[in-house]
Amino acid sequence: MRNLLLLCAGLILIQTAKAQNNAEVVSISAPSSVPAGQTFSAIITMKNTGLTSWTTAARYALGSESPRNNSNWVFAGRIALPAEPVNPGDAPEFTATFTAPTIPGVYNFAWGMVQDGAQWFGPIASQTIRVGNGRFTPGDLVVMQAVATGSDAISANGAAIVLNNFSRSSLNTTFVAAIPFTGPNAIVTGSSPFTGMIDLSTEGSYIVVGGYNTNLPYGASVEAATTPVPRAIGTVNSGGQFALNATTTTGFTGGTFRGAVSDGLNNFWGGGQNSGIYYFGNNLPPRQISSLGTGTGVGAIRNLTMVNGRPYFSTSQFPSPGNFGVAAFTSVAPTAPDEPVLVINSGNTVTGATGTANPKGFYINTNLTIAYVVDQRTAPNGGIYRYNGTGAGTAGSWTYAYTIANNLFANGGAFQEVVADFSGPNPKIYATAGAVATGVNAGTNLVTAIDNGAATTTFTLLATAPAGTAYRGLAFAPRPVTLSVARSGTDTVIRWNGGGTLRSASNVTGEFLPVPGSPTSPYTNTAPAEIEFYGVGAP
Repeated sequence: MRNLLLLCAGLILIQTAKAQNNAEVVSISAPSSVPAGQTFSAIITMKNTGLTSWTTAARYALGSESPRNNSNWVFAGRIALPAEPVNPGDAPEFTATFTAPTIPGVYNFAWGMVQDGAQWFGPIASQTIRVGNGRFTPGDLVVMQAVATGSDAISANGAAIVLNNFSRSSLNTTFVAAIPFTGPNAIVTGSSPFTGMIDLSTEGSYIVVGGYNTNLPYGASVEAATTPVPRAIGTVNSGGQFALNATTTTGFTGGTFRGAVSDGLNNFWGGGQNSGIYYFGNNLPPRQISSLGTGTGVGAIRNLTMVNGRPYFSTSQFPSPGNFGVAAFTSVAPTAPDEPVLVINSGNTVTGATGTANPKGFYINTNLTIAYVVDQRTAPNGGIYRYNGTGAGTAGSWTYAYTIANNLFANGGAFQEVVADFSGPNPKIYATAGAVATGVNAGTNLVTAIDNGAATTTFTLLATAPAGTAYRGLAFAPRPVTLSVARSGTDTVIRWNGGGTLRSASNVTGEFLPVPGSPTSPYTNTAPAEIEFYGVGAP
């Protein structure tokens, strides 16, 4: 009993010590844009809301976040106390000169209080800064990267999301777009490799991202079935502009939220573990559109991808346990209940593999004649399955051809996501892969190969995710939205590609507000102002 009492006392002491440190974000003041590689000044004001004074001798400082301890903005990722001691109730202004990254993009400029050697504490001060004038390059790859934020490693309690434009010509990252992880429009991801998938909207103008609408750091798992974190879908356009498009607090209470897709016309769909497929809106009321897969051990919705305007998804248990492959809706852009059909069977009876099938990423050409489906098992059972199709895209129209393994890793690849360029005589495959199939280190490498047939095993390593980060989703880069304005008599006719929100302003620098009625292209303004400016925002 005496030992038990001592142990309890020790636990109480540890908890009390941790409560000594606390902070509150008062403000962050930084430029909204800076040239790449240039210096700038910023001020972060943090209030000491704990019980202990902050001093340099006790190793208190302001530390860089996302990822923790990065040196993207200042050497060593630390800003010293401006004066000391900082007593409880004080709110010092941390002022410093920072250097912008050399790669253009939209970055999270993020900082938190730290007592080095002891703990990080309090909320994170963060704002986005546009660096340079870059954008996504159509035809390049977009690699979704989960970034440890509010923790030392990627955690189920949440991680930040960064989209990287990987150039297929220079084989380098040429643009980044970080998604906000603080504020009302934040979207974060979890630690599961079954979260963090991305997709290109049907008309090709937006990257669609699914995740959790909460701020980092978060004190519990964002992925848990009982977590009251809204599941959310957002979009990023070719310029890196992010928009939170739809959320739900009821559609995915059964587990992790996985893939998300859009037709680019303000319609959004999502799928999750044991939760079926949910139409998020926004043109019609949100609702469950597939009741199959809603229940423990059923469905296991994994990736979602739009194929010719129709949501497809990979699954390990649809429409019931023991079914593996890729399913598709019978309707294009379904907004009402419409049960999908398993159109590609990747079970062992088809592929000749052994063990339990484990499908995840997939990619299908628009002619419905070639499909690639990732199976996460180790070789010879796992790899990238190639299927040949008749063009019908229906159940029975796909035939398993062969399995593509990965020479870079001893277990055959542990592939996660796959896309393919079908423009050449032989498709060129791009995939995320790694030494393991599960956990935070899954899919940490970007690889490529030419599909030359059943003997294809020669992959080239293109990139490896840095420490504290992991690769998740993979898609091709979006193209810019184009807009034209023309006169038709006394009317003004505006046309644009994609389903973004038409906005107008009375001057080129003035605030662009949504045009009433949420019009779609083409829009005719029968009473145009003498001077009016138009733009298109993310849907």
